[in-house]
Amino acid sequence: MTNKGFSILEVLISVTLLSFIMLGVISVTGDSTETKERVIEEDKENLQVEMAMARFEWDFSQIYSPLYFSRRYEKPFTPPGQSASEATKSFETINNRYSSNKRFPFPNQDGLPVPKFTLEDKTFTFFTTSNRRKTENSKESHFAWVKYTIETPKDREDDKPGENLVRYVITKDPFGKDELDWSDVKGHVIMEGVTSYKISFWDREKKVWVDSLATLKDGEHKLWGAKLEIGWVDASGIERLDTRIFRPLWPYFEPEDINKIAQEEYSRQQKANATKKNSGSKKTSSGSSK
Repeated sequence: MTNKGFSILEVLISVTLLSFIMLGVISVTGDSTETKERVIEEDKENLQVEMAMARFEWDFSQIYSPLYFSRRYEKPFTPPGQSASEATKSFETINNRYSSNKRFPFPNQDGLPVPKFTLEDKTFTFFTTSNRRKTENSKESHFAWVKYTIETPKDREDDKPGENLVRYVITKDPFGKDELDWSDVKGHVIMEGVTSYKISFWDREKKVWVDSLATLKDGEHKLWGAKLEIGWVDASGIERLDTRIFRPLWPYFEPEDINKIAQEEYSRQQKANATKKNSGSKKTSSGSSK
């Protein structure tokens, strides 16, 4: 019996085949790595947009104002010919109390303070009940003032274009009467690389989206819908735009107008008294003729 080994030709063929197999494995591995990095980068951007939209929806859906369930506090109806009642004096006293309040300019019919929302130079500030305490037994409630704004990055290391969408929140003493002080509040960047940013609000009467709160009826104190449009440049250098519509959780209904009810009741009584007086006059005239 003789033991024979591999010939040189067989060894060369084996090495050649093994080299081709290794090249294929390396190629597939390299493609998989590039695909993974590209998908991760794309997912990172998409996740950033989704998180920013979700954060805004959480705050706006819980936007708060007593005008969602009650009317503003108005001067009570005083019938013609009658002097100002105690209710009128009370109205003037309460109004004077709110005249210097920077956050809550007036109360509602139940005496609850009505907040003022603002939209100035792409900065949207509103009052919400979305706050959740981060520390146990901290002196915070679910009320908070929230501000969304666009800021230019100060210390950007890369050359990524665009600005930052930043969220600020004030949770301490939300019902204070002084003007909101954001100077000591640390902002949280919820999206980077924003190339375009626009927020508009739903006008229920005209059925259109508007860019100003002043054009809406009670727009600075009650909102029924917001549309947020955010543009950014993705990893491939393509500019993209995402548009979302949000609405508050408050159900829509028209609260009672106490003054209108009082006026209608006064008119009804006046008509009833006039009818009764006319009826009495006719009876008297009839009796006199007999």
